[in-house]
Amino acid sequence: MKRNNPVGPPSAKPAFRRNKPGAWLLSQKMMLTAAVIVIMTVGLTMFMVLRLNLRLQRRRTETTLHELGEMVAVNPLVVESFRTGQATPDVEKYLGKLVLNLHDIDVVTLADMNAKRIYHENPRYIGEDFVGGDERAALKGESY
Repeated sequence: MKRNNPVGPPSAKPAFRRNKPGAWLLSQKMMLTAAVIVIMTVGLTMFMVLRLNLRLQRRRTETTLHELGEMVAVNPLVVESFRTGQATPDVEKYLGKLVLNLHDIDVVTLADMNAKRIYHENPRYIGEDFVGGDERAALKGESY
């Protein structure tokens, strides 16, 4: 009795098609296309999330600065410093602590209506012109 050879006769063609050297199979092309689509989707998503986070951080910083400015402006010690044209030691201590305790704020400066600094955490800047680019709007009473 003859047994069936599951592999077939030696001269039979293989069950799969061999690819020419350097040629890509359809499955390889599909895998590469899928990988490229996934990478592009992840990259675009990361870009959009980063952009949104930067915008939110900028708004948060602007809000913090605006609220800080309003809070400092109504402080009686600060009001008195504006009246006298110079910062008292109490104002210097108050504003110094403020900068230390607020992680988003690096520098606080007070300037009079002529844009002359009456307080800065670095004393060598006191008495010099305020340079920030937005002082004209603030001197006109604009709030931003």
